[in-house]
Amino acid sequence: MAVSLVGIFAFLFGLLPAALRSKAGPRTRQAQLQAVNDASPLGLIYTSLDGDCSYANRTMERMVGLPLSALRSKAWRRCLHPQDRARLLAALASWNAQQDPPYTGICRLRCAEDDFLWVALKVVPVLLAGKAVGYVGSVEDITERRANELALIKSEQRLRLITDNIPALVAYVTVDERVAFANRRYEESYGILHEELVGMLVSEVLGPEVYAQSRDYVRQALSGTPMLFERTVRCDDGVRYERVSYIPDTDPHGAVAGYFGLVEDITALKQVETQLRQLVRVDALTGIANRIQFEERCADAVRYSRRYGTLMALLFLDIDHFKEINDSCGHQGGDDVLREFAERLQACVRDTDTVARLAGDEFVIVLEGLGAAEEAQAVAQKIIVAMERPFDVCGRQRRVTTSIGVAVRQQEEEDAAALLGRADEALYRAKSAGRNTFETNPDSMDVF
Repeated sequence: MAVSLVGIFAFLFGLLPAALRSKAGPRTRQAQLQAVNDASPLGLIYTSLDGDCSYANRTMERMVGLPLSALRSKAWRRCLHPQDRARLLAALASWNAQQDPPYTGICRLRCAEDDFLWVALKVVPVLLAGKAVGYVGSVEDITERRANELALIKSEQRLRLITDNIPALVAYVTVDERVAFANRRYEESYGILHEELVGMLVSEVLGPEVYAQSRDYVRQALSGTPMLFERTVRCDDGVRYERVSYIPDTDPHGAVAGYFGLVEDITALKQVETQLRQLVRVDALTGIANRIQFEERCADAVRYSRRYGTLMALLFLDIDHFKEINDSCGHQGGDDVLREFAERLQACVRDTDTVARLAGDEFVIVLEGLGAAEEAQAVAQKIIVAMERPFDVCGRQRRVTTSIGVAVRQQEEEDAAALLGRADEALYRAKSAGRNTFETNPDSMDVF
């Protein structure tokens, strides 16, 4: 802390016993004061109102590496760093010593030919009878502190550079839910200028809809519990999916001062997951539902039919003499038949019905919401007719037929696998009847 020369004089005289002060002569007192000033860790300098130096303590001399004789008059100004000199002298010239508070500032002093010190300067007027007769300046060496401050600034700049360029939103939120730090990704994601983010409430940044998804997690993080969750954000491009991590900031005593937030855009990941889920449930060759999706749809249809008393039926189909087609036309020809067969099946049913390929040339159709049980037979007959048109197999026309087993869900039936089993039995009967026809499972006859 800067201390003035006059203050040191007063301090010294306050310490001396009254008897000693009365016995000490002027020279003794001057020597005592000089010793105190020279022992001060602060550089001290006295100038006239015109800025002429007439005193500097030993600390000041050591700082600049020059004796008092080289600092007298206005020579002391040469110790100021050239880049700071004009600024400092202009500031002192505009300072009103008798009305303004003591002048304080930071500048550099030359301490060697190519080196300098950072110092904190404080200047106070010396008053006699209320009138300024000169100035006392105290100089504190803050080089180490300044270096630490600059290092901290560079560290913060480096941290800012890193956080601004990582593909995530990074923020620090205080215990009162205000943003104390946010990287520039927030500006891109939420449309708020970076300069305006600091000090805003989290609810203001996120908006009502997103904050409603995050509120409970924010409060749990501020109670000291790390949180990880996902949320959706409506934006101009549709919906953005975010994975959010809140890490509480606690002091050594366990008190929470805020939390660190990391937000990742996982929209692309969600899209890939959706595609993968779709691929797992779709037959790669024909593009229709596969066994996994069929089992899901059939189980759902059975539950719905049972709950609401609606009619549903299951058609089990295969392609007549498909092995012969494969043997004569090769697997490419067989694949062409399977694809065309699936397209014709889809054309024979409603969009709400499910057409699926189980394996090889085995197909199933789930018919829901039937008005009457006879509608399932009508669909089967429609499929038989649709297959009468020749197939184009490897550039040649070929007749392809199908056999179909029909099973209508019984009122007490709850098992989708049992329903499929009855349709399979009906298919076997259709094949035994000579193929290119359909049969209804005997257990379904009472429904018809």
